[in-house]
Amino acid sequence: MPTIFSNLFNSSGSVSPGVGALTEELGLDTQKRASAGFSHARVRRTHAIVGLGTTADILDEVRMLSLKSNDRLYSLLFSCDGTSAAGDADIGIYRTGAAHDGALPHANCHDAFATALAMDTDANRVEKFAGVAFDHENMGLQMWELVNIVSAATYAKDPGGSFDITLTMTTAQTSAVGIVQLEAFYTAGD
Repeated sequence: MPTIFSNLFNSSGSVSPGVGALTEELGLDTQKRASAGFSHARVRRTHAIVGLGTTADILDEVRMLSLKSNDRLYSLLFSCDGTSAAGDADIGIYRTGAAHDGALPHANCHDAFATALAMDTDANRVEKFAGVAFDHENMGLQMWELVNIVSAATYAKDPGGSFDITLTMTTAQTSAVGIVQLEAFYTAGD
């Protein structure tokens, strides 16, 4: 009987075994194992909160979280208090830039996690990872790999640096203060 190995027994930890067909089985890579960041990583959490007022206008960017290009994202939770009568935003991926002013890595990245998400309805920890561009099978990919899914292979390899998960306003905020928060669960790539 053959011995079948999971993705943790190959050098990158990102090769997926097939299901069903023997030709899709993964063999053992005797030289390397998956990185510690993948095979026995500690899950980390980062949380950002912002009070959006009437100054949050259409096309304004609200930089919420920064993750390194090789961090593996597993969950992105959205919450808001719903105090505004209006206010929608896309949730996307931007390059961080020198002063958190980096551009989109590709035009399709502006709404990678959500499109025109209503911020005038009370929402408590709603999962946004598998909403627009990503499926549950994409959970645990590195940030730069997520960009490639949205933008048809923008990067041939990890570009280094970091990315900001950003709200881009699509409808202006109409409340003096509307509380919005994002919470990410990830493993660090280092």
